[in-house]
Amino acid sequence: MRDRLAHLAFYDDWVAERWRRWLTSGRFQDLPDDITELVNASGQRGWGTADPQRARVAALEAAGAVERLIERLPADALADAIRTGRDRMIDRSAHWNAHLDEIEASVRSPDGHTDPMG
Repeated sequence: MRDRLAHLAFYDDWVAERWRRWLTSGRFQDLPDDITELVNASGQRGWGTADPQRARVAALEAAGAVERLIERLPADALADAIRTGRDRMIDRSAHWNAHLDEIEASVRSPDGHTDPMG
């Protein structure tokens, strides 16, 4: 669970930084096609060692910060994201929901009830 939370914190911070750079330059930076796989493979060890409580706080803080940033983006920034196929930089729910489903499954007890100590 902590690795998923740390990953989500990283991902939202990544999105926020990409938006800050867009606001500075007016364009998205070119990234390798396999950047997501590179980042995920590189981060696994570190995310797995995160303190669970700190990972939880970091995930919530990063989510709030990127949401506030996205809400303040100019219309041309949002249009550029959509035009260039970067919809997930606006709506992060597909990424979040997949990991939240994994987290929920990991804390379920064998009888199907959620174990808050998971």
